[in-house]
Amino acid sequence: MADKHRGTAVYGADDVLSWAHAKGWQPGGRPIGAVFTSQTFITSNLAGQPDRYRPSDTLTPINGRVFLTAAPPAVAIACLGVGAPAVVTLLEQLVGLGVDRFVAVGPAPAVATHLTWATVS
Repeated sequence: MADKHRGTAVYGADDVLSWAHAKGWQPGGRPIGAVFTSQTFITSNLAGQPDRYRPSDTLTPINGRVFLTAAPPAVAIACLGVGAPAVVTLLEQLVGLGVDRFVAVGPAPAVATHLTWATVS
């Protein structure tokens, strides 16, 4: 589908959330923000600390895991692996729930050969 990215979405995050609510889905407590990562070692680290992080059974997509901090205020840590669609889908759903603070942690791979490394101090 040429120029698919220029078209409007068939279903937006609001549509998905409305459908889920109509089917009885309850998102639970809303986190104040979310951290996105594709680093798989972080998932096992969080899972190994149940006193500090608990798996979310309502925000987790099929292709990853989402943890919430045990101590308030709740912050979501989304371990989604590599792939922008997974991140954007969960990001849009969290925005639809009213979350407005996001951070991405991890590598930013690129296929462009002309890019250079920058050091942040």
